[in-house]
Amino acid sequence: MLNFNLLNRLEKIDDLSPLSVNQRVIYYDKSTQKYMNVVENNWVEVESSKMKKIMDDKAVT
Repeated sequence: MLNFNLLNRLEKIDDLSPLSVNQRVIYYDKSTQKYMNVVENNWVEVESSKMKKIMDDKAVT
């Protein structure tokens, strides 16, 4: 089974409440150039090793 990670780009993540987003999505914050997701209703940066694995394993059509 292939795991799927949805990525969504935002101009500025601070403009979006962590309570109003899908917690399974990883958000790219263009203003800080960081990948973020929501953990326990707070924005946290995704670990670089996790992002590397996601980017290395991405599917190409």
